[in-house]
Amino acid sequence: MNIISHSFFIIGLLLVISCEVPTLPEEKKDDSLFQVSIDYDGHPIYHPTEVEITWTEIVVNGFKEIMVEKAKIINNEKNWIHLASITDSLAISYIDTIDDDGSFQYRVRLLDKKNQFISAESNSFDVPNVTAIEMPSHYGSLAIAYESHFLDEGDSIKISPGTYAGNFKLLEKNVTIIGMSGAETTIFTGISDTMPVIEMSIGTFSGFTVTEGQSYNAGGIRATGNVLIKNCIISGNATIENQDANIQIYPFAYGGGVYLTDNAIMENCIVAENWSWFGAGGVLMDENAIIRDCVVDKNRTKGLGGGILVYSGNCTIERVDFKRNRCLGQSMGGPADPSFGGGLGVRSGTVTVNNSLLWKNNAMSGGGGFYNFLGGSLSFTNCIIVENTSGLVNHKEGSGVNWGDLDVLNTIIWNNTGGNPRRLWQNAIYCNIDEIFIVNTSLGNIQESPEFLQETADDFRINNSSPCVDAGHPDIQYNDTDGTRNDMGIFGGPGSP
Repeated sequence: MNIISHSFFIIGLLLVISCEVPTLPEEKKDDSLFQVSIDYDGHPIYHPTEVEITWTEIVVNGFKEIMVEKAKIINNEKNWIHLASITDSLAISYIDTIDDDGSFQYRVRLLDKKNQFISAESNSFDVPNVTAIEMPSHYGSLAIAYESHFLDEGDSIKISPGTYAGNFKLLEKNVTIIGMSGAETTIFTGISDTMPVIEMSIGTFSGFTVTEGQSYNAGGIRATGNVLIKNCIISGNATIENQDANIQIYPFAYGGGVYLTDNAIMENCIVAENWSWFGAGGVLMDENAIIRDCVVDKNRTKGLGGGILVYSGNCTIERVDFKRNRCLGQSMGGPADPSFGGGLGVRSGTVTVNNSLLWKNNAMSGGGGFYNFLGGSLSFTNCIIVENTSGLVNHKEGSGVNWGDLDVLNTIIWNNTGGNPRRLWQNAIYCNIDEIFIVNTSLGNIQESPEFLQETADDFRINNSSPCVDAGHPDIQYNDTDGTRNDMGIFGGPGSP
């Protein structure tokens, strides 16, 4: 044991200072007399882990306390954090918890009652960078894993097959959350009746089934920022059926499956058999939302937009199959309800729809395929609108109802059932339409059987002999991917599947 007198402190090793938390200049340290070490060996860690800091035993006359500090080293800068003040003069160790990756260092200071001290630092050490956290091997809860300091921007949470119940807010970190075996085997189910199963504002969510969610809006997933949702199945979710007038404020009771807003993107997903009260049975979109390469199937609402409702903004829909979605009517108490747009409803904003199929959708009040309200600007390019029907209330157009701006290009509109929709297609060019009496061939329109390969089998490719082959707009910008002239329908043009 080293015995150091009070006078030796003053003359040799101690600095007298007046600040509350003293610091020792580098030249005043003497590691030969006082040393600090830790028992961490540098192995990778994924959750908070205890380490022991030990130091040389020294007796100090007029002892006051031992101060233990830790620094995280970033760009060679040390930010010291006070961990403990120990009043036991015989203490020679302290247990700390490492809860982050990076470079660290510990410092121990022995003070006397005049705030004179001796100081020593451990060697700096690295906690290996963690780029992926696994569930459930590292963490049993998504919420706890997401909040872990080991999970940094750009990292991943990899989730093993299983069913995980809860409602999760993932709002702070740009990370990827991925189901390691895909959506069929990795399932999130909701437990709250007022919150979506998943709420995200940044990052990627991929490879999951999201089901049994019930919320004021977006029963399954609410994506409110720069979010990418992909390779997911969103099914069996709903918005709550509460008709309290005091809370009927958009987006209340919209978006049974998904709500995409801001710059959110959804791709390669199935949105099926979801339910909403006022509108958007499957997906609610606004701002700059994008949906592509998805199937939107068998969703229902009593309001507007059985499959997808674009409420406002500048939204893009690419290579989406709208199939068998329904607007059931009477959401607000009678046959005058706005139950339009079985496949797609546009309330306002600018909506671009490319290479998409609208098939066997139904709306009670009209517009089985789509509905475009006064404030909407809607364009279809290389789409197929086929076998959609209107309901029993007004017997309006099965293919679509339009009150706003509508442009249609390289599109097949065929075999829809409802009223007389001729006024829809005044701006259609290079289309195949069976819903008009007089075909304006000078605009490239035709009225002949499209010759689908297997229409009854949900296969809307066209035969080589189809009049729609090489019949789209001749401008080179609309060419098919093989460089030939545009084929009408979803498999034509530069954006074909």
